[in-house]
Amino acid sequence: LQIYDDSTAYRLTMTALECGYRNFFASVLAGNQKGFAKAIKASGTPRDELYICGTVLSNRARGEEAAFVKTKQGCQENMNAFAYGDIVKLDQIMLDYPGPDADSVRGQWRAFEDMKKEGLVDTLAVSNFNARQLDAILTVGE
Repeated sequence: LQIYDDSTAYRLTMTALECGYRNFFASVLAGNQKGFAKAIKASGTPRDELYICGTVLSNRARGEEAAFVKTKQGCQENMNAFAYGDIVKLDQIMLDYPGPDADSVRGQWRAFEDMKKEGLVDTLAVSNFNARQLDAILTVGE
């Protein structure tokens, strides 16, 4: 994982855009969302030419309600960071890691479903989940 400041994220994003890249993963763990968003805005690249994925890290919240609240907070933090580039909707949002138990995973996923219902994201994704954790999502998924 490469972690860098906003000015580096800005510079690297501008370079990527100049080279023709259009698929971007801006990670909360890397701390690159604001710089990335600012570069998107400054580039003038039409939003419909880009695919933007954000992430939420809420895996330490224990219990369905706590995980729901923490994940909602993470979703809002994403949107606040992307707002620096006038990005009001993501193509994808991803949970970086599952919560510590099935109830927590269900809370995380409920928050993601809310984000989709609110029109803030098109697709939902997970990373680092095993089959048991995916099964927990299926019990609440719409």
